Parts: sequence; structure tokens; C-alpha cells
Amino acid sequence: MKTEVIEKNNTEVAVVSSDELLITDVQSALDLIMTVKYETAAPILP
Repeated sequence: MKTEVIEKNNTEVAVVSSDELLITDVQSALDLIMTVKYETAAPILP
């Protein structure tokens, strides 16, 4: 998994790319969200 943060117009977006399927169920979706938050220090918006 590769995570890259892109900033444009004062907005940051985390772009996640992977050769494998990352989200297979609710728990894996939550794990991905928290991993991206930890690696990028990005806020989680509703």
C-alpha cells in the first residue's frame, strides 16, 4: 500500500494505491481509515 498526500487549493487529500484489495469488510475499512490517519496526520471529516 502506498499513501500520498496531495495539496491543492489549501485542501489536502490522501491518495491510497495498492495492488491488492484493501477493503473487504467493515473492519478492514476502519483499519484503512485509521492507518491513513496515522501515516498522514490527516483529520477525519464527517
